Amino acid sequence: HSKKAFSLFQKILSINPNHIPSLRHLGDFMRSEGKYDQALAMHDKATRLAPRNIQVLYSLAEDYATAKQHDKEIETLQQIREHNPNSSLSLHKLRDAWLKVRNWEKAFSLQKEILRLTPFPESEKERSRLCEIIHINAMHYCAQGDTDSASDELKRAIKEDKHSLPAYIALGDIYFKNHLRKEALKVWKAGYSNTKSAICLRRLPGGPSIT
Repeated sequence: HSKKAFSLFQKILSINPNHIPSLRHLGDFMRSEGKYDQALAMHDKATRLAPRNIQVLYSLAEDYATAKQHDKEIETLQQIREHNPNSSLSLHKLRDAWLKVRNWEKAFSLQKEILRLTPFPESEKERSRLCEIIHINAMHYCAQGDTDSASDELKRAIKEDKHSLPAYIALGDIYFKNHLRKEALKVWKAGYSNTKSAICLRRLPGGPSIT
């Protein structure tokens, strides 16, 4: 079916080289075949002909994402957001793009918007995702030896969601490694109280086994 559609779109373009749907679909097919340059050329042409066509812009963003040109992917997704500021799809894609380039603050900001626009109970999943982004940033600080900033981020995660188990564990571990045993036990106790996780409970009597 793909080859049949490919031939059909080619035939349409031979008659009308500026036919937007054919340029988009043919470009998508080229990308699926690993022909990124041809896909980009078609979608770029379609974008120049119809700069406000959201479907074409999504295809162009996907080209950049596949080619790992994330700066251009982000730029294209931001164009989409200008036309559809509250589009769930564009928010999710742009958040993921910022995560790819490790811009945690941008990802966090977008995730807050996603959370604001998501009704309950679906919002609980998005709240967990928000805390996951904060946790990733905290671990990034940890890897750099900046435990103060890591601690601040983990506290922010707990403030956003008092059931964020990874935040309690990581924050307690940081305190324990820094010889702040009392603070560590306090965090794990709060973690157990809010999550009822045995992981926190096992840490309470004598602290974690940290190598």
